[in-house]
Amino acid sequence: LFGTPTPADGILSVGDVLSLRFSEPIAGNLLDEDVNFEVIGTDDVLSLTTSLHFTGESSCYARTKVTRNMNARPFTIEAMIKPTGNAALQTIFALDNEKEPLWFAWAGDHLEAQIGKVRLQSATVEPILDFTRVALTYNPEDSIARFFVGTQEVNYKIKNDEDNENNAKPSYHSAGQLIWGNNATYDAPFQGD
Repeated sequence: LFGTPTPADGILSVGDVLSLRFSEPIAGNLLDEDVNFEVIGTDDVLSLTTSLHFTGESSCYARTKVTRNMNARPFTIEAMIKPTGNAALQTIFALDNEKEPLWFAWAGDHLEAQIGKVRLQSATVEPILDFTRVALTYNPEDSIARFFVGTQEVNYKIKNDEDNENNAKPSYHSAGQLIWGNNATYDAPFQGD
């Protein structure tokens, strides 16, 4: 979603409220509950500018208060990222559900994701040195996932993993809280904006 933040400069003081006015329609039934999210951290761990800045520490992430049902629903996870860390895996987004993982991550020179029991790894991409759009889309009707960097689609392969069948197709049937900057399944914090 695109929108206009208030305050417009993104500078917050104690007691200020951050809000977004969306400039495009929101899919039906997605704003029928409390949609606030909680920013976890302290002033020296997480900073709010025009973007969320994650320090790469496990305690530095953002999480919604409510649970979202992703059971057999199409979705797009999209973010503008500027990673600064060198960790092997840095989670951009995750659904808080340890039984059926759903996450999307930057891995230094490629993207990775896990949708249910299937782990995906993109082809190698150019280094990300400035804010760059990355996205993961998923269509449950044909079990097809797609990675994007900028406007370019990036090929992927099923990553050989003891939990995966070699030619498995992604499938997702669960719900959980939305998390930005870390992963519910295992610790893989994001470092950067």
